[in-house]
Amino acid sequence: QILLDSLQDALTKDAKAKGGIAVNEDDELAVLYFQSGHMSDMFEKFSEILLIDGTYNVNSLGMPLYCFMVEDGFGYGRNVFYAATAEENAPHLLKIIQSFKASNS
Repeated sequence: QILLDSLQDALTKDAKAKGGIAVNEDDELAVLYFQSGHMSDMFEKFSEILLIDGTYNVNSLGMPLYCFMVEDGFGYGRNVFYAATAEENAPHLLKIIQSFKASNS
């Protein structure tokens, strides 16, 4: 619940932020995603190349975290989207990609 409250707080504080969750058949958290207004602006400005990196066991839930990044005008990587998933399988990864697409269309 703390995680969901934090997401809601971030969405309330940033009018341009986007985020949400997806649950599985058992009504358990499957995917959580977030994009701040600044991240959205960065993707809009530098959308030529999109990099996706997955990291493991970096949060207290042990969920893989996916970072979507772009390269800015100075050659630096900038995070433009975060997603955590309960399982690393095709349906969950598809949901992450669909969430990113919906947040940026």
